[in-house]
Amino acid sequence: MTDSTINKPTSPVEDIIKPENQVYKKPKLLNDTPMHYCPGCSHSVVHKLIAEVIEELNMEEKSIGISPVGCAVFAYNYIGLLYTSGCPRDRGSSR
Repeated sequence: MTDSTINKPTSPVEDIIKPENQVYKKPKLLNDTPMHYCPGCSHSVVHKLIAEVIEELNMEEKSIGISPVGCAVFAYNYIGLLYTSGCPRDRGSSR
């Protein structure tokens, strides 16, 4: 290491991009799978908010997901939780 690299001045961008200046980060529960939802439907926003709240409350190990009916059933593709279905057929109902 030379003296020129030790005393190298930082650029304004390097001063801004620091953990203490971070305003937002992707929740750890939200994986990198691209969302398939239609633009403007808000499902992706709801998934993000759910993941943020679970992380903020430190409930990652105590949470399970229940797959709803409709296109939101694909939440298991985007939020890293253990999932089950709300369908009576999947709960062993004897009807």
